[in-house]
Amino acid sequence: SINHDDAMYVYEARLLGDGHLTLPAAEHDFFSPWASGVRDDRVVMKYAPPWPALLAASQRLTGSMLVASAAIAAAAVALVYLLARQILHERRVALLGAGVFALSPIALIQSGTSLPYLFQLVTGLAFAVALLAGLRHGRAWLLVVSGVALGVGLFARPFDAVLFALPFVAVLVWQLRDQHRALARAVGFVAAGAAPIVALAMLYNAHTMGNPLALPFTVTSRYDTVGFGRRGIFADSTFDFSPLDGLRGLARNLQWFPSWSFGGVITFALAGVAVVAAFRLGWRRTPWLLALAGLAVTVCLGYVLFWSPFSMSVRWPGVQTLGPYYHLAVLVPVAILGARGLDLLWQGTRRQRRVGVAAASTGVLLTVLALPPKIEANAEVRDDFQEISDQLDALGLTDAVLVVPARGNDGYQSPTPFLENRPDLDQPVLYAEDRRAENFALFDRFADRGVYQLVQQHEAGDVLMEP
Repeated sequence: SINHDDAMYVYEARLLGDGHLTLPAAEHDFFSPWASGVRDDRVVMKYAPPWPALLAASQRLTGSMLVASAAIAAAAVALVYLLARQILHERRVALLGAGVFALSPIALIQSGTSLPYLFQLVTGLAFAVALLAGLRHGRAWLLVVSGVALGVGLFARPFDAVLFALPFVAVLVWQLRDQHRALARAVGFVAAGAAPIVALAMLYNAHTMGNPLALPFTVTSRYDTVGFGRRGIFADSTFDFSPLDGLRGLARNLQWFPSWSFGGVITFALAGVAVVAAFRLGWRRTPWLLALAGLAVTVCLGYVLFWSPFSMSVRWPGVQTLGPYYHLAVLVPVAILGARGLDLLWQGTRRQRRVGVAAASTGVLLTVLALPPKIEANAEVRDDFQEISDQLDALGLTDAVLVVPARGNDGYQSPTPFLENRPDLDQPVLYAEDRRAENFALFDRFADRGVYQLVQQHEAGDVLMEP
């Protein structure tokens, strides 16, 4: 995809599949993927291992990593259904909500990538579903499962996990505010489930970063973090990220969100109907509906503090091509509340039912019109990469070193993110970062291999940066 993290998760999956967490820096100085850094003479991957580990398991068990992406997409749909059942206890609304989620362009497109956003959403949904089921039925083991899911989410993407869990924890505390023993019991079982996974994450951090509290995510730069100021993936490619930029990023992502949701603005309007109805009936009747609505608030406000949603929506066309993926969790309340709003209209007067039918028909039409351009945009990216791949295959290189552009700190802009080395470097063609004068040391090191260089040539009229 246009997001070169795609190739990085595949690379790390291959690394884990070969039984390695890190690589020797001395051997991989020219061959490391861009989303990595060096700590104590070892190459450390930027991204946490839970999702790459699942990709590696899929490759080992089925021969393809695509199975993991498909399974996670299916699990997300099933968990949206289960969450709706837990909150609203209405099968029809749950089925509608799951359908809205499954047929939303952002879910469809993300399921065709190796990006981690659907996986992260599954950890959050599993946490919420098991938590609500455990509280409802008084089952301790479900609360422990909830904690395990939360722990995996914290290991994989801690910021996302906190934003997802926060509204559910808040409602839990509010509901049990006068039942201290029940609250302590629930929190204790959830914590017991999360603790081993969090401990494993801290061991991984200590092994890779030398500090159990230091996240590998910052291995490329200490500026790739939450907050305002100097921000960026690498220290030599930062910009001044301001609160205004954070709000601009939120506005741009929300601007695009309807076209990436099934039903578009119609689904958002129907969700508004459900919210108004909940206020009229009183939130006490459906307190977990408040947590569901709160999820949209925590995700939107939380990501104002992170620079990347601004960058992917304003500085490069990530949101146009892959959707507002940082805000993917917002689709859950939109889908379920939208389904609830449609159901309320269907159960209303004859006029309201007609409005509901018209709304559903219009929503289907909006999605039919919105989806093809998004698929075409991603197909163009794929075809561009395939063209380069075919040209290289046609050369029939063997025993070669191919020096390729933009592999180091600019690797996220590389024209060849799919060209990655095996962790053991045992392959016919090695893909090396262009370090100019330092390249001669590489050529001496691999004197028995032919040396080639891939040059990226631009022509007049090429658009190098989106306005």
